[in-house]
Amino acid sequence: MSRRRDERGSAIVEFSLVVPVFFLVVVAAASIVWLMGARSAVSGAARDGARYASIRHESPSCPGTVCYPTADEVKTYVQQRAAGYGVETVEVTPATYRNQVIEVKVQRHLPNAFRSFAGIFGLGEPLYTSTGRARAE
Repeated sequence: MSRRRDERGSAIVEFSLVVPVFFLVVVAAASIVWLMGARSAVSGAARDGARYASIRHESPSCPGTVCYPTADEVKTYVQQRAAGYGVETVEVTPATYRNQVIEVKVQRHLPNAFRSFAGIFGLGEPLYTSTGRARAE
């Protein structure tokens, strides 16, 4: 009978010790999944943008002829490809002739929630940059 009295409330103590650790692990896992998704989306958008810029299309900038997309058209395309993750800056070296190397550089800052974690570890302002390259066809 005295043994039961000694264990009274132990479940609450154990729960209060385990829940913060469990919550931290769940939040860290969700953050890593989001970061990997954002990295993949930004990298894919840069790669797709370079490929898009390397192919001649019928374009609003040169109606009736086939030409390479302008830098603004490539930027719009990249922003659409990044979807919900978004991109902040897109720098494009557009094609003007065949076999020219086209470079699309895309940058994205991490959201405010991740910036606070990065500040704790002294990482400064986390910025992800991806560059896609292709040759004009």
